[in-house]
Amino acid sequence: MKLKALIIAVVMSVMSIDASVYELPIKVVDGVEYYYYTVKAKETLYSLSRQFEMSQEDMLKYNPSLADGLKAGATLYFPVDELNQVTTPIYHIVKKGESVYGISRQYGMEIDVLIAMNPSAKDGIKVGEKLVIREGKKILAPKQDVATSTTEDVQSVENDPTIFLQSQVKVEEEVADVVEEKSYKIALFMPFMLNEEVMSNATRTYLDFYKGFLLAAKELSNSGQLVDIYAYDTYGNIDSLSMVLSQPEMSEMNVIIAPPGENKSVELIASSVDNPNVAVFNAYYANDTTHLEYRNVIQANIVRDKMYNKAIARIVEEYGDYVPVIIGSQANTNKAAIAEMFKAEFEKNGVESQRIIFKRSLQPIDLTSLNKNTKYLFIPLSSSERELEKCVDALIDFRKGSKANVAMLGYPEWVVFNNAMLSKLHSLNTVIYSRFYFNENGDKEKEIANKFEEFYKTPMKKSPPIQAVLGYDCGYYVIKALRGGNGDLFDGRFRYEGMQNVFDFTKSTTTIGAENQALYMIYYRPKGNVDCVIF
Repeated sequence: MKLKALIIAVVMSVMSIDASVYELPIKVVDGVEYYYYTVKAKETLYSLSRQFEMSQEDMLKYNPSLADGLKAGATLYFPVDELNQVTTPIYHIVKKGESVYGISRQYGMEIDVLIAMNPSAKDGIKVGEKLVIREGKKILAPKQDVATSTTEDVQSVENDPTIFLQSQVKVEEEVADVVEEKSYKIALFMPFMLNEEVMSNATRTYLDFYKGFLLAAKELSNSGQLVDIYAYDTYGNIDSLSMVLSQPEMSEMNVIIAPPGENKSVELIASSVDNPNVAVFNAYYANDTTHLEYRNVIQANIVRDKMYNKAIARIVEEYGDYVPVIIGSQANTNKAAIAEMFKAEFEKNGVESQRIIFKRSLQPIDLTSLNKNTKYLFIPLSSSERELEKCVDALIDFRKGSKANVAMLGYPEWVVFNNAMLSKLHSLNTVIYSRFYFNENGDKEKEIANKFEEFYKTPMKKSPPIQAVLGYDCGYYVIKALRGGNGDLFDGRFRYEGMQNVFDFTKSTTTIGAENQALYMIYYRPKGNVDCVIF
């Protein structure tokens, strides 16, 4: 029987693990040996990393639940087999303006440790010099007594997604004839910022992406080709990203998930990887055009110009018998250029537009030029919620007194509105174009939110676009596409309608790589329901 399972091999690349961790006792969970430690009151991630002589990054690598904080009484687990494996050396190339102190801080090392590994650094460092950050070596663990785990121990371990999935594979090995099978490899680059003393909200957001990605991997773990997932901390800067890209295993990856937060990161990744068959998946930079120059880049967002063109074509086709009314104040006109694009397209079809400019707020007298028997589509000059508040009530009153249909065009920024303003969008029969949409009241959406909270013991952060759901959609698509394309993400392309994102990648005569073509049209109906069309 062929074992089909998804192995999560989360590799946080930076620091080595010193021998002190091997002084911990060992227990067996589902046939797998783990060093374990029970957290005491007032201990912190920083203090434990010093105690174990282990980087905070590696602490989180083996116990992802630490991302939500360290709690007294919690049990930390460190897989024995993995800690006894050969480590890959890591180097840093000195750049202009760098110091020994700065480099040691970058990697979370003590200065004396860095100098001990690089004796010449005691007398200073030079630009271009190659420093050893981690040596390649085999770490030997001392013999210890092995404890036996209880049911309660197993449940606590299963809160850690990495350990849970590895344990699942171990159990299957006992009852199946295992056939060695080449695995696909995914490198997940994220600014986890594990060198932070206090985790920022931005970092927690990116950790949600990572958790969502792993959740999708868990759901796909019982079928298909083996997939290894490696997570790397890019620390939110290009230098750290360059260091990660210099690691020899990068050429063995099938896919690299590009990180947010670093300008030009997609281009750097595409140009740095020696193997042209390594796909670069850009989920964050909507306006990045690296896919136009590199055949291995996949732009996961519909690019801006194509988004506007599709939205305009759809609106003019659907509201062709409406009169467009450009409306707003002179205080904020950040969407003036887009409003003019809609106006021009209507005029191509023989429909003349009207324009209403008000001062402080829209008043009923400002709308007296409009005919209550005519269909109107209001097109605001601004996406600002503050500007919308200046006119929305008067527009709602006009719609109530109108004998014909009235609607309003909305902008992608508005999908985050809730409560009172959301109700007003419904009242105005608003249609919004957007790259993403998450219906938190949908059955499937509630199910994924519940799974996330059940698995990680904490709810996902709901600020749109929801990063946990983006991570889930990316993980689900990438793994399925890799399997469908026998390791080639381009060959395995398919249309995927996810929980929040739709991926529909095509290549054209103007595209060397691939780009997403999908766009949402979201209709906020007056009766309170929402209709969503993907095209």
